[in-house]
Amino acid sequence: MAPPDGFRTGDEVEVSSDEDGFRGAYFEGRVVRSMPKLRRYTVDYDAIVDDADESRRLRETVDARHVRPRPPRCLPGVGRGVALHQPVDAFHNDAWWVGVVSAVPTGRQRSSGADELRAHLECVDGEWVLPKSLGVPRTPYGIGTQVEVARLKESVPVAWFPAVVVKTIWNNCFLVEYINLRKADDKELIREIVDSQHVRPCVLHVPIVKFDQLDEVEAFYENGWWPGVITKINAKSWYTVKSIHWDMEREFCHTLNLAFPLCSIPQYRFGS
Repeated sequence: MAPPDGFRTGDEVEVSSDEDGFRGAYFEGRVVRSMPKLRRYTVDYDAIVDDADESRRLRETVDARHVRPRPPRCLPGVGRGVALHQPVDAFHNDAWWVGVVSAVPTGRQRSSGADELRAHLECVDGEWVLPKSLGVPRTPYGIGTQVEVARLKESVPVAWFPAVVVKTIWNNCFLVEYINLRKADDKELIREIVDSQHVRPCVLHVPIVKFDQLDEVEAFYENGWWPGVITKINAKSWYTVKSIHWDMEREFCHTLNLAFPLCSIPQYRFGS
């Protein structure tokens, strides 16, 4: 992605990071020193100050693999406006982050934050192009496919909710419509844009004739499948289940809402 001769002093660049919490973000900066033999650059960041002296910009030496040229704000013949479900880069916490437009405000709100959004571009053979020009990504979930979507707590899935794929967005996102979750007015089903890593196949949860104590199961509760462990076998096919995500144990009937968990979910690579 770097020029054939590398970057030179004064070049405007963007720098990525491998640190937790910053993966995928790009920070704007300028090259102040090039070290081609070491494949490294020293950069001054535009928006980050030095903790030791806040009157100065942070200066850092980074590997060349983390440095790229700044993408143009817009391509020739392409407007600067954004559309619903369009991949974009959003400026947040001093860096550019990849995202998808989930809603387009109207009226005066439309121009608010315009300088903090830009169309997301991919660099292919040294040229910046829109993602849609790269072709349709391969995905196991076509429009209309029933899936299950994770509810996250601190980035960890705690439950899975049945949904249907409405649209494939770019190379790693889906617009889904939940089967059982409705908006506050109870009139419409909830639609949401989700990352592919939080989607799994909707495998039939087959009820088991009999469970044993300490069996690991998934229990259908509040319209989603929650992982848990059977702690007690009760009368008439009822079982007590404990989940680390609940504040108390709950009872379930295995013929209605209790099933063995999905033991093995294929891992898919999207956009490859």
